[in-house]
Amino acid sequence: NLYSASELQGEPAPGVSSTTALNTIKKIADETLPSGFSFEWTDLSYQQVNGANAGLYVFPICVLFVYLVLAAQYGSWTLPFAVIL
Repeated sequence: NLYSASELQGEPAPGVSSTTALNTIKKIADETLPSGFSFEWTDLSYQQVNGANAGLYVFPICVLFVYLVLAAQYGSWTLPFAVIL
């Protein structure tokens, strides 16, 4: 890496969610960093920011998979709805 870098660490106050803390840090960085400077998340923060929407895709696919397995077992397309609900 040929760029100068600085590491900052922080911890949210008790009772403050990590999402709120990350959004606050992003807002402050956008307001105070001069042009040409940027920041990146690392470790758990990186995973939280980039994986936050994974559940939106995984959950419906799992429900569909369970529905198809139940439909195969019961030999019916309507009976699995009653089992899932």
